Amino acid sequence: MDQMPITPAKKKNITMWLVIGAVVIASLAIVAALYYSGLFVKDCKVLERRNCDKGTPIVYDGQPAMAFNLPGGTKIYSPFDGGFFEENEDRFNRGAVGVIDTSIFFKFVGLHSPAYKSGTIIEGGDEIALLQGGGDPIDADTNSNLVIYFAEANLSDYFSLE
Repeated sequence: MDQMPITPAKKKNITMWLVIGAVVIASLAIVAALYYSGLFVKDCKVLERRNCDKGTPIVYDGQPAMAFNLPGGTKIYSPFDGGFFEENEDRFNRGAVGVIDTSIFFKFVGLHSPAYKSGTIIEGGDEIALLQGGGDPIDADTNSNLVIYFAEANLSDYFSLE
């Protein structure tokens, strides 16, 4: 029996389904990280208990996220053991904790004072930053000064690997 040749249209369709499958798998990994981190439950791990339910769900940087409008001095904690990373931008700082040997990162955006130097290995529950007051809102719809989310990332985004 002769096999039908794969046309360019079929190749494009196969590629599209492979990409969709990869996106679904990545999304499931992020949802699992959100679930197991305890971020969206009453006893959250990244903020003091009194602030846990003050967030508003948003989409930030293409990821499901929580936006908060919290006072200066609010403590931010690491949800798990990992490496701490810090990026500075014009309007606000970005911090991240990456799980060692994975591509899962807890990320937070807002004016803050980091408790560690970038590249430091930390433990879950460690205070990693102190939120500062003021600054431009990160998300205009929620007037938030802190956005937290989980994402997949490559360590080369944080280190220059040779």
